[in-house]
Amino acid sequence: HKVIDNEKIKNLCSFLESEIHPLYSLVRCIKKGVAFHHGGLLDVARLEIEDLFSSGVIKNLVCTSTLLQGVNLPADRIVVISPKIGNYELSQFEFLNLIGRAGRINTSLYGEIFCIELSDEEWAEERIKNEDKKEIVSSVLNKLNG
Repeated sequence: HKVIDNEKIKNLCSFLESEIHPLYSLVRCIKKGVAFHHGGLLDVARLEIEDLFSSGVIKNLVCTSTLLQGVNLPADRIVVISPKIGNYELSQFEFLNLIGRAGRINTSLYGEIFCIELSDEEWAEERIKNEDKKEIVSSVLNKLNG
């Protein structure tokens, strides 16, 4: 991705670098037209990100359930990875509210919803507990012991 040359982007990046950290990951994202949005963001940053997304400067926005909490953004596509708010499953009403935010009359006539089901993390636990463990031999030690 190419770095976006936009005065609002530059100002927001300068603000985030000085107020949060010079290497804040959001800065790298914003410069390339991508941002993330969650309840823990500084209000100034959150509002500016919403404005940049609404105006089309930021093309992709990754967010938590903040999208359900009164944020009205013009999204053509919504990808739902986990239909939860924290540890709680979304109710049918909340889920329909979420997917109803894809596509707006003023931006497009229809929206797209992608629901990605991630399996439990139990598979990782099973692999860790697997009794058929293999010995790991360091290639550095092999070379040293020659």
